[in-house]
Amino acid sequence: MNVDNTEVPTVEKRKRANASQKKYYQNNREDILPKKREEKKRNADKYWHRDLKRKYGITKEEYTRLLEKQNGTCAICHGTQHVRLDVDHCHSTGRVRGLLCRRCNLMIGHGRNDLNILKKAIQYLTENGE
Repeated sequence: MNVDNTEVPTVEKRKRANASQKKYYQNNREDILPKKREEKKRNADKYWHRDLKRKYGITKEEYTRLLEKQNGTCAICHGTQHVRLDVDHCHSTGRVRGLLCRRCNLMIGHGRNDLNILKKAIQYLTENGE
């Protein structure tokens, strides 16, 4: 057991370290951001896998299972012309609904995930279609 507390981080030490790191970031932001962007480009898959878990609560294995369940296609248009399908999720519950191509994901997002708006869009297209 370590009796000397100099090696054990205390709450106060952690607060000081966080404040110091925050100040450093604020003072050097212009230098740090381009390096972070470049790092993210070089290791895109690593960051994508991390973001899956952080943003949507799923692992890359769960993403792969969803993709297989959808036969590698968008859940709405069944298109296959994509680099990677987006994870569609309910913004109020966080529940993952499926995988969508960018266009279909944006369509739902621009409809504000509101069934009434999307139904009105369908009605509009039906009445004014080609």
